[in-house]
Amino acid sequence: MREQKPGPQFTHPGRSHGHAARGRKGAVSQVVGAATPNDSAPLHGRSSRTGSPLGAPVGGLRRAHPPARGRLVLLAGLLALVFATAACAADDDGGDDGGDAEAEQLDDADADADDADEDDSAEDDEDEVVEPDADEGEVDEGAFYHDTVLEMFIATDTGGGTDTQGRFLAPYFAEHIPGNPSVQPVNVPGAGGIVGSNEWWMDRDHEEADSIYFSFASGLFPWVFQEEALELDYAQMEGLMGIQTGGLAYVNPDETGIENVEDFIEEAQSGEVEFIAGEQTPDSLGIVFMLAYDMLDLNHDVIMGYEGRGPARPAFEQGELNINWDTTASLPEQVDPLIEDGSAVPVFTAGQVEDGELVEDVALAEEYDVPTFDEMYEEIHGEAPGGPEFEAYIEAVNAGFTVSKVMWLHEDAPQEAKDELHEGFERIVEDEEFQEEAEEFLDTHAYDILIGDEVEAAASNLIDWDPEVQDFVLDFIVEEHDHPDPRE
Repeated sequence: MREQKPGPQFTHPGRSHGHAARGRKGAVSQVVGAATPNDSAPLHGRSSRTGSPLGAPVGGLRRAHPPARGRLVLLAGLLALVFATAACAADDDGGDDGGDAEAEQLDDADADADDADEDDSAEDDEDEVVEPDADEGEVDEGAFYHDTVLEMFIATDTGGGTDTQGRFLAPYFAEHIPGNPSVQPVNVPGAGGIVGSNEWWMDRDHEEADSIYFSFASGLFPWVFQEEALELDYAQMEGLMGIQTGGLAYVNPDETGIENVEDFIEEAQSGEVEFIAGEQTPDSLGIVFMLAYDMLDLNHDVIMGYEGRGPARPAFEQGELNINWDTTASLPEQVDPLIEDGSAVPVFTAGQVEDGELVEDVALAEEYDVPTFDEMYEEIHGEAPGGPEFEAYIEAVNAGFTVSKVMWLHEDAPQEAKDELHEGFERIVEDEEFQEEAEEFLDTHAYDILIGDEVEAAASNLIDWDPEVQDFVLDFIVEEHDHPDPRE
């Protein structure tokens, strides 16, 4: 358990606490420094200090307006001063000796060349092929994947949790899949995963089975919620390996005055603190926590447009957001330092799903000494959660955390390819070196890697949502978060 450092009591100077126009849920944030009528008056011929007409003095003294010709001369003088200042600034930007234009162009060309070299280098790193480390006599030359470059397709940018885990797995794929294929992780980000998902679905020859799709939760939810732009169809895919993860919600103590779980419960009940959250889109993994905030009856607003947890976290640190969440993979490096220096306070975990029921996320609950969502709900409301919204929450947790990431092939892939991948994945989880390193990269000390029959069942449950639950969530994101209704 981490010791929580006390932070100062704080009331945000620019937010309305429980008094915004839309009431407690979905409250509209008040912009800090919003203009008052007198603040904007100078734009309409008023003095910003007194609200009096321009030329009216402070203290009652009147100043005669200069004649029109005098005003023109004065205006010309001011313009000359502005242009002279701009010229000086341009000279300062040009270099120590006044800014030689030709030298500046050469410098720009050199900079562009350096940028291009860096881009090429980054691209080379991103598309690096992982070669198998196996003796020639040990390679099964009759295997389906022998002498093949197996693409691991990742529809996110480099550096995120999915990419990190995929690149960790790549050398083990090359070592343990029969035939010892070379493995090439390829990133195609964009539109929350839709760009890459569509490219994999439409541009790969699935009967060749030389490209395996590594999905992530925020890339799955658009399919569940019938996003028209998504062409990929999970119903025509077969899951081969599943990776579990956890989710932790935390608050900014400086922005909320919350120092521990008990404070969070009190503020949730009082509604005095307006919680500001940031999400990618309503139909992303953030739906888990949007449902949670709604059921906890928090006075809150959700700002859309953050491209994942990476951009949301700095916004949290800077005070733009005061409640946030992260997955297990990001906690040690990104969130734990914030908790340790008193900049973040963990408040509850999303939980896990077993046999259709929400259960404790033992690893996170013990590590951070916080309740699971259903326990938090009971602390706030005095009764256990239930009803359609809680059923939707369970489905979302299962899809977002219990089976967070999955390796897929198209159902049209040859059975031989599927069998060899199953065999290779079984070898991987039995590899002692993998078991040791996976504790860091896949959190296997706390969560399971699903293979074989387990992943087939989990993948089936992942995409087979109850239509009533699916409709409930669609109604929620349409009515509460202005998401376009795909059913119309």
